[in-house]
Amino acid sequence: MTHILLLAVSILGLSMSEVLSFQINQFTSMDQRDPAVASLGGKTIVVWNSYRQDGDSGGIFARCVDPNGPVGQEFQVNSTTAGNQAEPAAAVDRQGRLIVVWRGPWQDLDDQEIVARLFDPNGAPVTDDVHVNAYSQQAQAYPKVAAGPNGRFLVVWQSDQGPTSTRPCILGRLIDGSGQAVGEELVISDTPNYSTRYPDVAAGPDGRFAVCWWEDRTTDGVRVRILDQDGNPIGGSVKVNNIGASSLSRPAIAFLPDGRLAVAWDGDPNRASDDDIRLRILDPNGRPIGEEVVMNTTTSGAQQYPRLAVTADGVVLMVWEGPAPNGIEGIKVFGRVLDPSSGPGPEMLVSDRQGGQRSPVAASIDTGLLIVWEDQQNDGSGSGIFGTILAGPGR
Repeated sequence: MTHILLLAVSILGLSMSEVLSFQINQFTSMDQRDPAVASLGGKTIVVWNSYRQDGDSGGIFARCVDPNGPVGQEFQVNSTTAGNQAEPAAAVDRQGRLIVVWRGPWQDLDDQEIVARLFDPNGAPVTDDVHVNAYSQQAQAYPKVAAGPNGRFLVVWQSDQGPTSTRPCILGRLIDGSGQAVGEELVISDTPNYSTRYPDVAAGPDGRFAVCWWEDRTTDGVRVRILDQDGNPIGGSVKVNNIGASSLSRPAIAFLPDGRLAVAWDGDPNRASDDDIRLRILDPNGRPIGEEVVMNTTTSGAQQYPRLAVTADGVVLMVWEGPAPNGIEGIKVFGRVLDPSSGPGPEMLVSDRQGGQRSPVAASIDTGLLIVWEDQQNDGSGSGIFGTILAGPGR
């Protein structure tokens, strides 16, 4: 299912004049959803949730991608097949090890636990499924993970109640290079009187981690907190957005090569149906620089669910979903590239297949940028996982 995108744009050295979009999942029965992508040092992995493929409800599957598209066969990530495994996230460390985290069952507990599995640089499992969260009194959901330069990973997630709060809060835990949870569970959100949800996490070049999350409508806040390489907070959280919103969804965060941070979210001061995609740059200490910027130029309908990717030279790619322009049917994937030294390029329509394309994610690869999304029509049975590559100079 190869398709040529004729977008005829070239921005900041990234060409989309003839970009192939390709299908990543090989098992096409039922739905494949919730893609995530991880890339570092020439290794890129796409993971997703696949319904009924592991013999029970949802399972987690993955496939390698190189600059020419998918490589090899897809493989099953979860070793426990009973129950529903969902909401995957992934990271690759400097040694080439892959960690995948997801929400799923654990032993006699329900489908609302946080589970991880580590793979070596050759793709062989290092562990069976590992239980990450220690607090299990309420549902745990929306896990994210980042790989630190010291060989450890930080997993963060939303707990519907925590050890220090009766409201939803953001928790975390470190995973070592052998794939085992180490130390105590971390309480990352520091506003226990408010509900905090939908975390994201990034690892910096100096070993620090940055975590962002959404705070409830009382404050309409996107907040960021910096942690050291051992998970210890460096100061309190900082509110990123100046403009309140009637609704905010899952924010995204990424480190720039110089230690600054990019934070993205969607929201509108008046109503969710008019959500815009917003971006703000923070200094290395997590303090906002300048004002928040609206990144989408297509403004009809709700633009939502931004994700970020950053190249080695500091170019930022933001992707999101929104209504198709010019009478085209369905939800589509959009993108925009930002060079912090020269400003944003034009908005791009990334997906132009029939039907809806949603839940985009992105990652920097050796030769450009990879964008992956959930396609709701074109794999022959339910939803499938598709991608495209923005090739860098010389490709």
